[in-house]
Amino acid sequence: MERLDLSIDLAKELYRLACLGRMMGGLIHNLNGPLHGLGIELDMVRMAIAKKGAQGPDPAALENRLGGMEREIETLDRLIRLCSARTDDAAVIPFVDINGLLRDESEFLQANLYYKHQVATVLDLAQGMPVIESPPADLILGVQWLFREVVADMERQGSTSLLVATRYENHTRRISFVVSGKPLSTKFGDFLSGSVEQRTLSPSSITDLGLILSTALLQSSGVSLVTKNLTDESRIDLTL
Repeated sequence: MERLDLSIDLAKELYRLACLGRMMGGLIHNLNGPLHGLGIELDMVRMAIAKKGAQGPDPAALENRLGGMEREIETLDRLIRLCSARTDDAAVIPFVDINGLLRDESEFLQANLYYKHQVATVLDLAQGMPVIESPPADLILGVQWLFREVVADMERQGSTSLLVATRYENHTRRISFVVSGKPLSTKFGDFLSGSVEQRTLSPSSITDLGLILSTALLQSSGVSLVTKNLTDESRIDLTL
């Protein structure tokens, strides 16, 4: 088998583009439902307006149909907004709001734009969490990708309850991912606790690339990771 050596930067860019392609596929799939619903509501409105007779269209029924159209348009707008925020990495980010980042990623994953899952996420975000000024370039991607990898591993393990919490104490920010019910895979904890400078991936383990890169980006951003795996719970603490 031929060996291909990739730098972290090149692997990151290739994986980012692969994620964008996967997201676009998810967007196209998820647009079908709202567009179909919008078409049905539009046809019903046309029929109501074209209705002949002394009474004409029923105002209440027409209002209900227009409300349905508005809801479908709002869904389309939300899906497009979630995707558009992830298509451009060229802009310099002056600061990072950790709580806002986690809220956005939770909403993105809940929309099933990246993959379908049954994981229910509860956010417990500390009030008054200060933003991070001039953040490391890879911090956002590292947090986003780790969040996705946690949810993906939970789905594979059959776990459905995730708590994402933030705390700010003694000028230190902490992000915690707490998985209840079934723990994360042993492999997951091994990757997070080990070095990522030298990793060998076989074709069968290429799905580990996101986990490897998220760990590498977080470590290069000065983030410490601590993992704990119990019988019915897993915990990952990120200290920034």
